[in-house]
Amino acid sequence: MGYYITFDGGSGTGKGTVIKEFENYLTGLGKKVKILRDNEIAPLRDHGALMLPWCGKNDIVKSAFVFPLFVAGFRMTEQVVDEALRLNDFVLRDRSFVSSLAYRASPGDLDQYQIWDLFINHMGLRVPDIAVITDCDVDTAMERESLRKQADKGLGGKMSGGRGNRVKIRELFLKLPEVFDGKMNVVIVRNGGKFTDDKDAVARKIAKAADKMITTMKRKGIKI
Repeated sequence: MGYYITFDGGSGTGKGTVIKEFENYLTGLGKKVKILRDNEIAPLRDHGALMLPWCGKNDIVKSAFVFPLFVAGFRMTEQVVDEALRLNDFVLRDRSFVSSLAYRASPGDLDQYQIWDLFINHMGLRVPDIAVITDCDVDTAMERESLRKQADKGLGGKMSGGRGNRVKIRELFLKLPEVFDGKMNVVIVRNGGKFTDDKDAVARKIAKAADKMITTMKRKGIKI
């Protein structure tokens, strides 16, 4: 059975780059690695995306309205995760239920404990061995996002709202290590700095992130 590592964070924080470079690190050690992307394995995700323009048109809180779809969708992906863990040393997941602990908590009608209780105690989702949160300041994330093509923007970006809500979402992500201490191993990976095409600079940054993840994993008894 492999190890399950999830990657979450606000839109524009560079999850994809961190995941790819961490995959390269692990495969360089001879490990068998599988990447699961929520936009490929979650069966209800696209249906939720279709609802977002309607939510905006009718001034309805997007994260609240589509939340039941995400809950059901995450539950339906558990079989995919289980199969991947049987066949690989490491499974790296791009977006998981951990994102809901920030995005869904941001309107304030549900707190992070209630959302956790639903996913873990009632829906039976697997708690990751390590939950990685990629982080950078909101203005940098928004600048990075503005450089993407519209078609490349993830659902997180479409649900983030304005700057004020993005700040709130970031704060909720950063609270996770304290809130779920003893329940989930959370690593915050700082991925700041301006957007750059300098591959060497990116590699140096990711090397630091990988080192932080590896250190945490070894401390938690995960053998690399």
